[in-house]
Amino acid sequence: MVYNIRAVDNSDTPMPHRKSAFIRDIHALHFGKFLIFLPIVSGALLALPFFFGALWPIAFVGLVPFIVFIRLFRGSARALFMRGFAGGLVYMGGVIAWFLNAAPAEWAGISEPAIGWLLVGAVWLVAAVILALCIGLWSLAAKYMQKRDFGDIIVVPALFVVFEYARAFFFSIVSAGSLDSTLVGAHWSQGFLGYAVSGNDIILQGAAWGGVYFLSFIGATVNVGIAHAFFSSWKRGVASVILVGILLAASGFRANAMRDTAPAPDQKEQGFVAAAIHTEFPSFFRLTDEAFAQRGKAMEEIITQTADAYKPALIALPEDARFLFYLNGESDVFAERAFGDREVLLIDSARTETREDVFSVAYSWNTKRESVNYQFKNFLVPAGEFLPYLISIPLSLFGGESGRDAVLSFSRGRGYTRGKSLGAAPFMNTSTGVLFCSEIFSPQLYRRLVREKSAGILVNVASQSVFSGKQLDKQIIQMARVRAVETGRYFIRSGNATPSFILDPRGNIIAWKESLAGAAVGTVFPRTDQTPYVRFGPWVVGFSFAVIFHSLWRTRMRARTVHGSVLRAKESDSFEA
Repeated sequence: MVYNIRAVDNSDTPMPHRKSAFIRDIHALHFGKFLIFLPIVSGALLALPFFFGALWPIAFVGLVPFIVFIRLFRGSARALFMRGFAGGLVYMGGVIAWFLNAAPAEWAGISEPAIGWLLVGAVWLVAAVILALCIGLWSLAAKYMQKRDFGDIIVVPALFVVFEYARAFFFSIVSAGSLDSTLVGAHWSQGFLGYAVSGNDIILQGAAWGGVYFLSFIGATVNVGIAHAFFSSWKRGVASVILVGILLAASGFRANAMRDTAPAPDQKEQGFVAAAIHTEFPSFFRLTDEAFAQRGKAMEEIITQTADAYKPALIALPEDARFLFYLNGESDVFAERAFGDREVLLIDSARTETREDVFSVAYSWNTKRESVNYQFKNFLVPAGEFLPYLISIPLSLFGGESGRDAVLSFSRGRGYTRGKSLGAAPFMNTSTGVLFCSEIFSPQLYRRLVREKSAGILVNVASQSVFSGKQLDKQIIQMARVRAVETGRYFIRSGNATPSFILDPRGNIIAWKESLAGAAVGTVFPRTDQTPYVRFGPWVVGFSFAVIFHSLWRTRMRARTVHGSVLRAKESDSFEA
């Protein structure tokens, strides 16, 4: 590929501004040799905050090399897409590297380690490729729509947000399995830039106004502003930096205003103590009766000790704890022994089988009212709780007998059917919204619990025993903080082989437990207010679409004006002749 370095930016620069054109040529010469590597560098930088949360400042500059590449590149559209796709592959492959920690997949009933590694590796690679496709398409759209003026500071971030939304939606379609297991929608939000910038406590509060999409828009705007300053004359560069500073200051001001003026917990609503139980049980494919009894006994001791020490009113157990099944009809005896006369909401969950389907079900048991509220898991993880067609069909067709056996074994042991609705359990003059492990990925499900079911407390029950590393834990914490601020609710997470914690509505950690069995205990307050994000949803996505359509309309009108001027000039020349 040949790069026309001298012609990079002179075409749109007026003659009096030769100094700024010269500066741009120096920049082009500096990056010319390494231009094709800039998207890869950008992808690596953007992935870092998802490994190390303290590196969140990188998120405000990580996209700059990518934007520089898009502006300088002078190849074909196909070549531009492939370079953007390569950068996206590094970015998304790094973000979801925790997939590989699930190998060799004995938890899925796959006895052959080689098949397990092949399956996990294939799932990771296919998922990274699917997610990277949208980043390649974003690079094409950004190249086409950039005007190399101040408008880019709004248009390019708007494109970035739209393609993040499209990426989450597209992934749910491509990774689909049966209709009974797939929830289509923009739920797979892993790798959103907004989670990376949420490490800044002030910027994080912006999630209450527009969700994770607003945080992504802020991060992308800063990156584009810095890149714009890089290509401008010193006066325009200073103006770009000032504009970005104003946007950041405005965002910070609104975030601080939200922190200072957010309605305090209603004093009429009494706060209560909540406990998120933490366990460290290993993964299993089929739980033996002996192991089931041992786990039940261990949880009974933890619950009893926690109840004696802290008197919690709400106790959340990790995903698939099956504690109520362990009690086997003696729940009333246990409640009287552990809680006495106190009213307690005990949240348990279990794999529940019917004649035709297998569900993950959360049971919210009120010990005094003797009522149980049920919540079925809606958002299932592809290749974790069902096999996508993209994996099962090739394995069945080309994997031989071992491949077919792996698909059959997975379907029998890990194949789940999703729930079709959301619900909240009434408790303490409020309601508690419970979702499962992977449902924290979705920017919509917890919002719907607050908006549609008036949930005053949010709970997430999780188990990550199939993963050997801690990368996913770090991303879960990022997402949990954003979910808490988005909804303005206390957020309780109980985990097996993953941290248990409690967050306040501003995303601050008020209780934490990991490594050893026990409980994260803290006081929570039911909330009734609704944040702008809960009320209006992902309006930032709609705003971004409007910005894009307006930019396209302006381009079309400008082209018509130029075309009309050319025609009038030709008519005038013809008349004079």
